[in-house]
Amino acid sequence: MNRIFKTGAITLYTCVVLIIAGGFAAYELVQGLMWKQETKRFAESAGRSEAMGLFKKGYRWKYVIDGKRDEDTRLNRMDGPFELFAVFYQPSLGSAHKFATETYVSAFNAQMDTMIAKPERFLGAPNNAGAANRSQPTRVETNRTSVGAGFDR
Repeated sequence: MNRIFKTGAITLYTCVVLIIAGGFAAYELVQGLMWKQETKRFAESAGRSEAMGLFKKGYRWKYVIDGKRDEDTRLNRMDGPFELFAVFYQPSLGSAHKFATETYVSAFNAQMDTMIAKPERFLGAPNNAGAANRSQPTRVETNRTSVGAGFDR
């Protein structure tokens, strides 16, 4: 009877440990997926934003991942109308850095392609150029007595 009790206790203990380990594994899996999605969104946003800023300043280039780089480096090569630059990349930083860099480069290059194809969308008139045609709030002038003038009583 004592042996059956020990076997049952060990089985119960093993099941509890497996359930807890499974819970931790599921938590880490979800955290990994959330991390990857957040990194993807940030890298895409940063790539598109930098591409738009450079395009508006007149720069036309694309990034490539060309081995280990301590900074962005001009490659003195062309890809159609684009000059190529090797982007900062450190393989020793691991898979997260590689994923973020690949996503950033892809978004940057796609945005440059879009802007070259339709430059009028990105180089049009400034936002306030049509202000005269739009309804603008006006300041209402009133005859107010200044605080220093006081009141006549």
